[in-house]
Amino acid sequence: MVLTLLGAFSRGPLSSATAVSPNGNLTVEYERFLRNGATFTMVISVRGNPGEMQRIDLSGEMLEGTTIENIQPSPDQVSTHRRTGLSLDIRSDAEGYARVHLSLRADGVGPYRSQVSNGSSKVDLAQFIYP
Repeated sequence: MVLTLLGAFSRGPLSSATAVSPNGNLTVEYERFLRNGATFTMVISVRGNPGEMQRIDLSGEMLEGTTIENIQPSPDQVSTHRRTGLSLDIRSDAEGYARVHLSLRADGVGPYRSQVSNGSSKVDLAQFIYP
């Protein structure tokens, strides 16, 4: 019961994670442990030049184990790539920051490894989806 309350099987302190790229230009807030059919939010923050378009690439198994239900704010452009997955183009603000919230639904079971990248910045994500 204690592990459940701490988030070992879904939301909670053990499940909530933040991955930051070595140069600090990319941050991803996500859940490590998910339940099949449950929704969760992933927050991706990037830093670049003020007012410029920032490309966020999602790749790996994440797109196989989840369904994207909503993206806020809406990207200026979304494109899919057979080898890399999904790309989102979002304009940064006057200070060079851009933040996107992905509302996702887990629809797989087992371990999933993924990457989120922005130019030379990259973070690896590991998630587990329970039945």
